[in-house]
Amino acid sequence: MLRGYQMTQAIHVAAKLGIADLLADGMPKSTRELATASGAHPAALQRLLRTLTCAQIVTEVQQDHFILTPLRTCLQTTVSYSVHAAALMWGDPFLWKSFGNLEQTIRTGQTAFDTQFGMSFFEYQQKYKPDFCTTYNACMNASSRHVEVTKTYTTGFANAHHVLDVGGGLGGLLHILLKQYPHLRGTLYDLPHVVADAQPFKENNNGRYALISGNIFESVPSGADIYILSHVLMDHDDEKARIILRNCRRAMSGTTTTCLLIVEIMLNNTNASSNQTGHLSDLTMLVLTGGRHRSEKEFQALVERPRKISLQSPSAREEEVTNHLAELLNTIINCHKFTVESEISLDYISDDLTEDEIDQYAVSEDSELDPDFNDTDNDDSDGLLQKFSLDYMKKVIEYYDERNPLTGKRRRSWKGVKRRFKRVTRSSYISRFRAYIEKGGTRTQKWENINNYVYHKFEQARESNLPVHDLDLRRWGLEKAKQELFHEFTASEKWLFNFKIEHNICSRKLTKVIITTKQVTSKEEVQHSADEFVSTIRNLLPKYNHDYVINTDQSRIQIEFYSTRTLSFKGERSTAINVRSKNATTHSFTVQPCVSLSGKLVGPLFLCLKEPAGYLSENVR
Repeated sequence: MLRGYQMTQAIHVAAKLGIADLLADGMPKSTRELATASGAHPAALQRLLRTLTCAQIVTEVQQDHFILTPLRTCLQTTVSYSVHAAALMWGDPFLWKSFGNLEQTIRTGQTAFDTQFGMSFFEYQQKYKPDFCTTYNACMNASSRHVEVTKTYTTGFANAHHVLDVGGGLGGLLHILLKQYPHLRGTLYDLPHVVADAQPFKENNNGRYALISGNIFESVPSGADIYILSHVLMDHDDEKARIILRNCRRAMSGTTTTCLLIVEIMLNNTNASSNQTGHLSDLTMLVLTGGRHRSEKEFQALVERPRKISLQSPSAREEEVTNHLAELLNTIINCHKFTVESEISLDYISDDLTEDEIDQYAVSEDSELDPDFNDTDNDDSDGLLQKFSLDYMKKVIEYYDERNPLTGKRRRSWKGVKRRFKRVTRSSYISRFRAYIEKGGTRTQKWENINNYVYHKFEQARESNLPVHDLDLRRWGLEKAKQELFHEFTASEKWLFNFKIEHNICSRKLTKVIITTKQVTSKEEVQHSADEFVSTIRNLLPKYNHDYVINTDQSRIQIEFYSTRTLSFKGERSTAINVRSKNATTHSFTVQPCVSLSGKLVGPLFLCLKEPAGYLSENVR
């Protein structure tokens, strides 16, 4: 058991080399024949094959000649019960690297993948690992996962007319159902990039198969007799799973004949040793997605309606109250508007640097004194990074990795890639391109992306006459570095100094302060707006019980500061910034307890403030 990961890798490599397909005819083949056909090293392949005999995947029938065992034909890509995609997926470094952080997950309860890669499992594979995304969907589409579903609910499928598979991947389950029940219509609902790969299944079902793209956390299409959630809830924690179930319930509202079929692995927490696969899979969900497998009791708690929360369709009275509230909020928001919005950054800017300070911070970009400037790639002795952009590398890898969705085989050989991309002269470039893409680009490219992003933000701010200081540049740099997964970047003083020198930026005194004006300026208009607001409130109050009318107030104010300096371009004739007023008091927005007119304390579910200035900040809205 302790060395099980080694056998997993051995099977994974055999699947990538296509050994099972090469032995599909049942005839013994020598190591040299298999090595030539798969592009492997003969002596190394022999050692791999002899290791696989220990797992009864192949048999050495005579010296250095192997055949596939009957029970392991499932590794072939052409059989209906194939687990070839699963062998590719579970042995991918993309997965087992996350298990290297299992200890941290067990100690903290945090998802190892999110901690290591800075985003969720599904976000990362869609953004950086499209090849793995294809393998993952193919694995989830394996027919062996779906056979039990079609057997368990035969009466329901026989009497239904329309089945909707929510988060159904490539549509393997629907394909089997439509084949088994000719009267059924099926709809596949999943993310756009997944639905795009499911097109071949639609084309083979004579118009009975529909594809709809969307997000299950936002909505689920209505109109089906049976809704299926097959191995979907296990990928998510209870909170997200409830959102999915709630959206399914909304799609099913209005009819008593619609049903939801949930297909999941059920855990037995009282006898865990009886379900090793289920509990290993549950641990995998914890490491990769933050999801979980559940026991019968946990499923019951998941699908039961929480107390004091109604999942029923809103009543006519509730809709009326909602419309009144929306009307009131729109009236408040539209009372006044600013023509200019200003952003103030409260950092301290010193006078221009002295010559001694310039000598202190001036460093060359290849200096190794600071990690920000040690931006070389050790394996780029042939200057590969100077020849190709990250976008070009992605195009090459996407072209090389494109696969037939039905067979799972790669469409093109290395020679085909070389003909298409003539600048890629060596096959070794493929692995290096893949490594750079997995890291989100080279350090040099990330460095350039950060500088371009900060300069673009700086230009936007100055075009809008917003003040900019050193802290803003460093904040933007760190913000972009987080997006680029460039954790070595620290936005140091040295980086800041060189950035300002490169873009001809200096600290300048303000020569003009522009006071922004409001669209509503006359006293009569302001009074009319106030009277209209009061009148609206008085008309609406009688329609509500006093328990539903709440009152709150603000507790503090703050002074609007603005600096007397800003970063700007050298050589400007005048340097201006926008402010709402000079040294004026502005309200701070704080979430506070609310009290109803009947005297009850109400939780801060929503807070709407009528501002004298007529402007509601984004947080309040």
